[in-house]
Amino acid sequence: SDEIALQLLKCRACGYNALAIYEESRRGALDDESFDHTGYLVTPDELERIKQLIETCPDVSNSRCDCESHRILSETNDYGRNDLTRLFSYQGSFALSYNP
Repeated sequence: SDEIALQLLKCRACGYNALAIYEESRRGALDDESFDHTGYLVTPDELERIKQLIETCPDVSNSRCDCESHRILSETNDYGRNDLTRLFSYQGSFALSYNP
């Protein structure tokens, strides 16, 4: 992935909280972008644990930050891929889409 982001979500309608992972690849043709944006249903405790991990970073928007949180979030699996779902338990997932 060329870009990967872990997001905290809150539904405006019902107030439910969830986590999401946005993953984008810009490889291939110049006008071809592919992305995956998936939400994950988590318990309030799981959400709070991830929120605290993110909040302990001194420079959240800096992808080159070398703090403990960024090191944990950027760990890769045996195939060199970052699988952020390894960080939390979830009860289900749902697709997110962008509607301008």
